[in-house]
Amino acid sequence: MENTQWKKIHRDLPLCDVEIAFQNKDQVIVISGTLKGKLYILSAAKHLTLEYKAAAAPTMGHSFSGNGIPYPSEFVAFEKSSNSGKVDIVNGKFLFSIEYPSSYMRMGGMNFVPPEVQIRVVDYQSNTPLSHWQQIYIGKGRPHRYQRDDFTPSSYTNTPKPFLPPRSQYDILMSYSYPMDS
Repeated sequence: MENTQWKKIHRDLPLCDVEIAFQNKDQVIVISGTLKGKLYILSAAKHLTLEYKAAAAPTMGHSFSGNGIPYPSEFVAFEKSSNSGKVDIVNGKFLFSIEYPSSYMRMGGMNFVPPEVQIRVVDYQSNTPLSHWQQIYIGKGRPHRYQRDDFTPSSYTNTPKPFLPPRSQYDILMSYSYPMDS
């Protein structure tokens, strides 16, 4: 039996209050929000739009090992993404839907960026941005789907490593298991 419960996440951003609703990570998500402060007041007097962009949906195949791997760069993640567009802001409120975005890497694979949506407010007539891009983090990303191991330049130096207590076999197995909350 399929779970039809919608999960809702609330995010309080400097630009607006946002609610994200989705059923699971392989489907469409709905994002609604209300502007705050001066932009909320300005939305009553001017025609404003909200620009949004997010990475393309994760690639899904038939193999477990190739599913949901983060894109190697921000350019590749946003290149042919259908998760971008503009919506009108009416009475300070907006609503749009996108496919659940994939995660991606920055700085040549050094920084992992979890699934996010970037938004900003734009004046409709002059097409000038009225805010900077703000990130709405949606989730942690798919576990165990990285493009590299956690090797950093500092791991190649001869500095002594901190002493770690020995772990049991159970602890080792559980640290590599698929998380239950994803």
